[in-house]
Amino acid sequence: MAACIDLSRIPHIPGRLHATNHPYQRYGPKGFMEIKALPNDDLYVRVDLPGVPDDAIRHRVDAEVLGDGDNADDVREYSGTAGLGCDCCEITGVDAKMKDGVLRMILTRVKVKDHDNKNKCTHFLPPNAGKSGRYDVNSPVMVEVEEHPYVVKGRKDTLATNRTSDGCFRFSVDMPGVCSDDVFVIPNQNEIKFYGENKEVYEHDESCRIFLGAISNLKLSLRPRNSNPIQMTKTPLIHSRHASSFRRLAVGAAVIAAASTGAVYLSPSSVASSDRGGGGPVLDSLRRRIGDPNASVPSRSAQESALVKATSSNPLDVLVIGGGATGSGVALDAATRGLRVGLVEREDFSSGTSSRSTKLIHGGVRYLEKAVFNLDYGQLKLVFHALEERKQLIENAPHLCHALPCMTPCFDWFEVVYYWMGLKMYDLVAGPRLLHLSRYYSAQESAELFPTLARKGKDKSLRGTVVYYDGQMNDSRLNVGLACTAALAGAAVLNHAEVVSLITDDDSKRIVGARVRNNLTGKEFDSYAKVVVNAAGPFCDSIRKMVDEDTKPMICPSSGVHIVLPDYYSPEGMGLIVPKTKDGRVVFMLPWLGRTVAGTTDSNTSITPLPEPHEDEIQFILDAISDYLNIKVRRTDVLSAWSGIRPLAMDPTAKSTESISRDHVVFEEHPGLVTITGGKWTTYRSMAEDAVNAAIKSGKLSPTNGCVTQKLQLLGSHGWEPSSFTALAQQYVRMKKTYGGKVVPGAMDTAAAKHLSHAYGSMAERVATIAQEEGLGKRLAHGHPFLEAEVAYCARHEYCESAVDFIARRCRIAFLDTDAAARALQRVVEIMATEHKWDKSREKQEMQKAKEFLQTFKSSKNAQFHDGKHH
Repeated sequence: MAACIDLSRIPHIPGRLHATNHPYQRYGPKGFMEIKALPNDDLYVRVDLPGVPDDAIRHRVDAEVLGDGDNADDVREYSGTAGLGCDCCEITGVDAKMKDGVLRMILTRVKVKDHDNKNKCTHFLPPNAGKSGRYDVNSPVMVEVEEHPYVVKGRKDTLATNRTSDGCFRFSVDMPGVCSDDVFVIPNQNEIKFYGENKEVYEHDESCRIFLGAISNLKLSLRPRNSNPIQMTKTPLIHSRHASSFRRLAVGAAVIAAASTGAVYLSPSSVASSDRGGGGPVLDSLRRRIGDPNASVPSRSAQESALVKATSSNPLDVLVIGGGATGSGVALDAATRGLRVGLVEREDFSSGTSSRSTKLIHGGVRYLEKAVFNLDYGQLKLVFHALEERKQLIENAPHLCHALPCMTPCFDWFEVVYYWMGLKMYDLVAGPRLLHLSRYYSAQESAELFPTLARKGKDKSLRGTVVYYDGQMNDSRLNVGLACTAALAGAAVLNHAEVVSLITDDDSKRIVGARVRNNLTGKEFDSYAKVVVNAAGPFCDSIRKMVDEDTKPMICPSSGVHIVLPDYYSPEGMGLIVPKTKDGRVVFMLPWLGRTVAGTTDSNTSITPLPEPHEDEIQFILDAISDYLNIKVRRTDVLSAWSGIRPLAMDPTAKSTESISRDHVVFEEHPGLVTITGGKWTTYRSMAEDAVNAAIKSGKLSPTNGCVTQKLQLLGSHGWEPSSFTALAQQYVRMKKTYGGKVVPGAMDTAAAKHLSHAYGSMAERVATIAQEEGLGKRLAHGHPFLEAEVAYCARHEYCESAVDFIARRCRIAFLDTDAAARALQRVVEIMATEHKWDKSREKQEMQKAKEFLQTFKSSKNAQFHDGKHH
């Protein structure tokens, strides 16, 4: 595609110029073109070219003949001739940038001759413009609705509607300057409203723009899937007590045509989603470095040295505080843009909230209902955003993430239709980001898929279930992978390094670095940076208070408790969702690493380094799942229980933590300190991208390329396949030391091979080699696949610096079975001592810290409780 702009036909308006109106634009500079003179006499030009990708622009100062474009209906070509409405100036240079369907150019002009008449150097209307009706010469805003004046091929109108060959209805609306994340489509009665907002204002733009409109008089039918009809009883499907809810949901269901032979596709403006770049050679080079089977992260001492060498005269570009999902994501994003990056974490990577999640990579199905019923743009935006990031995350770390079917039991026909319609709406919203289609199962089919599911509830019988797909992950392993990938990309990442104070420049009052303490050695040092990014999660307010003790808190901490039960509570490969508990919450029961994880709660809490679950929260989860299972739910079956603190961004209008949006917030309260908080695991990558963009703007940094993390696989992902474990099972043996010291061979059984393959990806062969060649092939605990070799590997290649680092974050035994973790401790400490050359005093200290850590996991083995209903 090409874009050259004819400036000669445009009228002159002092200060700025608008050419044409967009019929759906409600706020901001209107028109397909905007021109204004800059103080240095250059011209700033904004031209709307909706549908043109960011990298598909050509421009030349001299004349250029344009080639033919694609003849597809949705492809448009724009053409014109660059020039001025005078003969006293020449354009000598063009600086052009294309983003989200808007071309912005700085035209450098020089005067080549003078005129007595100053008005000669102006733009002018075409002849007879006032008589043509195309322009209102008396208005400062020139109006020409619908058609784009520069389209030479493809549709010219702002709105396009058509019916596709498979009977679907489709419409697209031009919203130049609006990225896909800021487009909302809301069904309302018999019309579909659309809204788009361009929040990112460029330096020379006059203002942001908002687009609003509606497609009306939609007549859509609602009917069940023909191939799998829902059997109805004589009782009316919609009782009066359900009518209001059903009508509301039907508004949304009308949009999706209820998965019948037709569907409605809502297509936002065909614009680029973000200002990403630097693919090609940059991305290929990163992939080779990270995918190298012999790749090894820099040593801890080398990483600390890099931070120490970041002086006031040679600062880092970005210093990140916090090694959770967001902080590690920021370090990776910034490093892959060619910036000098450091990261410090007080404890370990993923030691806080990031390792205590529900283990779901979800597209926000629980928020979709709020978005539809409350017409909440914030919740709907979160759903769209999460769906996009969910699919990308699974692709970037396939060994740690996978699709998981989740079953919703229904005990009356209204629930069947309600949830089926809602999940079909979810399928539609997901679009190409869909993992698998949702579907209905009869009661008999459901019992076969989920044997422990109760066939009868309280005075009701199971009518069936609706199954949809979300993603599941190994959260702390994913977080460690992020940190190690960032290290391979050039970031200096250091765990067990605490920020004790921030450094402020006396003259500018800008934050220019941090005082850091190595918590393993006690050594303190200063590390300088052009920008400091505060990604400390629940503790971000404590970092902010280092600058201003009186700063207003912005974190609303919410406690999320989970419990782990034996594997027989849920079948392998199928989760269960309790859609509404007695107090209206959602509870999940999911298979995870050979056990069953259930949760979660959502309640106010205080911020502590090691949050502990309360007994009433554990009982709440047990009560919630017991109503849906046909087995006895016992407190003594709880193998582990933990609590995590969600760093929800404060919303002064919200009355409870559950009603606070999980969207994230990025802001610069003090010069040089960019804070990011809120959000969730699923959207960590885009959160990091936003934070790095803010850091670049704050520090006027010069990255070598744009964000590339959307298509960058993490360490261990390259070349990994689900069948990779077979090579481990066939080619390696586990050499085990007996209690007498003799080394004997053992089979690399399927369970161990699968575990290594999924935990370490393409790096699993390194672990298997250690197990085979160093006699570390023995299991750490009976009934679990974790091997002694993993301790050595993690100490050497994953910055594992303590026993707790291993049992909690490198392998997940502390989360899966607290008692088994306690049994494995002695051997873990012994191997760690060998790797890190600990003395006996340090070994004893590590044992004590690990035991205290495990006491915060309220399993039935280490918790005092009065079980009441459960025994």
